[in-house]
Amino acid sequence: MVLVQRFFKTFKRSSLYRTLAHRYFHILILIALCFFGIAQKSICIFFVFLALWLCYFIQDRSFGVIALVAVGFILGHYILRKKSYQHQWQHYQDAPIYEGIVKVEKIKKTDKYFQVLLRLKRGYALYYSENQLNIGDVYHIQGKIISVDQAHYPGGFNYRAYLSYQNIYGQIEIKDMIYVKHTFGKYQLYQHVSDYYECHFHTESVGMIQALTIGNKDSFDSSLSQQIATIGVSHLFVISGLHVGLLVGALEKLLGLLRIKKNAIPFLSIPILLCYYVLSGFLVSVLRVVNGFILKTLNHRYQLKWRAIDLISINAYGVLCFNPMYIFQYNFMLSYLIAVGIVLCAPRVTNGKGIVNTIKSNIIISCIATCITLPVVTIFSPDISFLAILYNLIYIPVVSYVLLPLAFVVTVIPRFETLFMMVYSLFQWFTNHLAQIRFLSVTYPLVPPFIFLFYYILCYGLINRKKKIRKYASCLFILLQLIWICWGYGNGREKVYFLDLPKGEATFIQGKHNQMNILIDTGESGKNDLIVFLKKQGVRRIDAIFISHGDSDHNGMLVELIQAFQVKQVYGSTYDTTTYQLVKDKVRYQTLSAGDRLTYQNNQFQILSPTKDYQKKNNNSLVILAQLFEQSYLFTGDIEKEVERQLPKIGGVDYLKVPHHGSTTSSTDALFQKVQYKIAICMNGYQNRFSFPSSKIVERYKETIWITSEKGTIIIEKKRK
Repeated sequence: MVLVQRFFKTFKRSSLYRTLAHRYFHILILIALCFFGIAQKSICIFFVFLALWLCYFIQDRSFGVIALVAVGFILGHYILRKKSYQHQWQHYQDAPIYEGIVKVEKIKKTDKYFQVLLRLKRGYALYYSENQLNIGDVYHIQGKIISVDQAHYPGGFNYRAYLSYQNIYGQIEIKDMIYVKHTFGKYQLYQHVSDYYECHFHTESVGMIQALTIGNKDSFDSSLSQQIATIGVSHLFVISGLHVGLLVGALEKLLGLLRIKKNAIPFLSIPILLCYYVLSGFLVSVLRVVNGFILKTLNHRYQLKWRAIDLISINAYGVLCFNPMYIFQYNFMLSYLIAVGIVLCAPRVTNGKGIVNTIKSNIIISCIATCITLPVVTIFSPDISFLAILYNLIYIPVVSYVLLPLAFVVTVIPRFETLFMMVYSLFQWFTNHLAQIRFLSVTYPLVPPFIFLFYYILCYGLINRKKKIRKYASCLFILLQLIWICWGYGNGREKVYFLDLPKGEATFIQGKHNQMNILIDTGESGKNDLIVFLKKQGVRRIDAIFISHGDSDHNGMLVELIQAFQVKQVYGSTYDTTTYQLVKDKVRYQTLSAGDRLTYQNNQFQILSPTKDYQKKNNNSLVILAQLFEQSYLFTGDIEKEVERQLPKIGGVDYLKVPHHGSTTSSTDALFQKVQYKIAICMNGYQNRFSFPSSKIVERYKETIWITSEKGTIIIEKKRK
C-alpha cells in the first residue's frame, strides 16, 4: 500500500502527469481511428488519423510524441499477436494431423451437443462433443484442425475473424482421444456456478437468472433473446456498472456492520470484484466495470483529478494493453461507446428532481445510447427500432429495480424461484407483444467507412458548446441519416448474386439505383440470411420472385420475404401447387411454362421448361434462359436427366447454374450437348446433409465450376465497355 501511495505521489509531480492532464480521451480517439482503419482497410481513415495526430503534435510536441508511443504500443502488440496467430494457423492447416496434449478449457452446452474449448500447444480450438467432458481434463488426441467459415455474403458475420480475436484456430475433428489426468482450469469456478443453477433451478427462467447474474446466456430462451434484440434493449442484459453498483452497495452494508473503516471498504471490495470477474467467465464487460471501480477508487484516494472521461479512456487503454483484440469485440465496442456518450453528454442531461425530470433524463440517455451505438449495431442488424428510446423508459427501471435484484436474491435463496418465474412470465408476455410492433423501425444498408467517420464527427458537433456549431451539426446529421437510409438508391452497379446460403438456392439480380430487384428462389426457411443480405443492400422492394419448384430449399423463405418487403409479383411453375398454397391471397401470383417470355428493364427471361407435368417436383422446375446486363445465364432449378434430354438446343451461355446442387441425378451428357457454358455455378448450401456437390459431378465440370460453399457468395458484375 505504501509503494502504491509513493508511486502516485511521484506520478503527480512528473511532467508526464501535467502533459496528459485531461487529454487521455484524445489518445483513445487516435487508437479508435487506427483500428477502425485496420478493420475497414481504409486508407482514408489512416489519413484522418495522421492529420489529427499532426494537429496534436503541432499544438504540443510532448503530447504528440506520448500519444504516438501509446498508439504504437497497442498497435505493435496487435501486430505481434496477429502475425503469431496467422503463422500458427497456417501451420495447423498444413499439418496432416494434430497430435499432442490438449486441455478442456471451457464447455458450452447446447440442445444437441457440447461445444468444448480445447487448449492446444498454442492457442485454442473448438470441439463438438456428444458426451459431456470436465473442465481441467487433459487428453492426448489425434485429429485435424479445420478452418471455420468466413462471411457467406457481403456484410455477413465473419465467424473465422470472430474466433481469431479470441485466439481460436478453428474446429478440431478428433479421431483418437485418450484421458491423461485432471488439472485445474481457469473457467472451473465459472462452470461450478453454472452447474449450481442447473441443479437448483428447474423453470425456464433459469436462463435469464444466469444472464443477469454471471452473464451466461447459454440457457437463455433464443426466441425471447431475439425479441429483446428486436425492441432494442439487449444492452440491459449485459453485465454493467449496475451489477457492480449492487454488489458494492451490499458489500458496504456488510462491511459497515462489521465496523470496518469507511476508507478501507473500497480497497476490500476490489478483491471481491475480481473474484466476480472470474466467476462471470472473464467477460470483457465485467473487466470494464471492475477496472472502472478500481480507477475511481484510486482517483478519489490519491486525488489524481481525473475526470469521468479520463477514467473511461484510461480504462479502455488498460484493457487494450492487456489484449488489443478486444477492440473488435461487439461487447467492448458497445460498452465503451455508451459510457463515453453518456459522460460527454452529461451537461445536457436534466439534473433536477422529480418524476418529470427523471423521465427527461432517461429519454436523453436513451437517445444518446441509441445514437452513439448506431453504426456498430447496424453492422450486425440493419433494422433499428427507434421505439427503443421509449421502451427503455419501461425496461430500465424494470430490469434495474426488479429483475436484477431479484435474480441475485434468487441465486442465494432458490426458494424464491417461483416468484421470479411469475415476473419472468409477465416480462416474456409483454416483450413478445412489443416485438410485433414495427412502427418507427428503420433499415440501414451497408455504407462505406467514411460515412461512419463523418457520423461520429457530427455526433461530437451536436454536443459542442457553441450554439452555431450545434445548429449546423444538427442539419448535417439529419441529412446524413437520409443519405444513409437511401444509400441503396446510389448503387450504380448492375450485379447478379449467387448466394451462399446454409441450405438451398437463391439468386439475386440487382439493377443500378435500385430500379430492378429480382430473386430466383429463396432458400430454406429457418435462418434469415437472405433477408439480412437484402436489407444490407438497401432493398425495400422486390419486383419479381421466380420460384423454380415447390421444394422447401427453393421456396422456404418466400412467406417471410413477402412480410419483410414489398413484393410485386411471384412466378411459379404451372405444375407447382405447393408454392401457390403458400402465397395465395398474399401477393400476385402467375404460373409459367415453356414458351413464356418476360422483360424487366430490358432484361429478358425465357422459360424453356416445363413442357408437361413430369409428376415430380424436381423435373417440374422452371428452366430460365436469361439475358441479364448483356450476359447470358441458364437457371436450371433441380431438373434431372429426364428433362435434360428434352431441353431444346440452347447454345452458348456465359453462366450455367448447376442443376440440383450438383447431384448425380443431373448434369448428364445430354445437358452438355444442349448448352455450352463458360462458367458453371453450383449453389450447394454449406450446411447441406447430402454432401453436394458429388465429386463425380465436380469432375465432369472440371475447372469451370465455382461452388458457393467454397467461394462464398459469387458476384457477377456487368462487363465494363
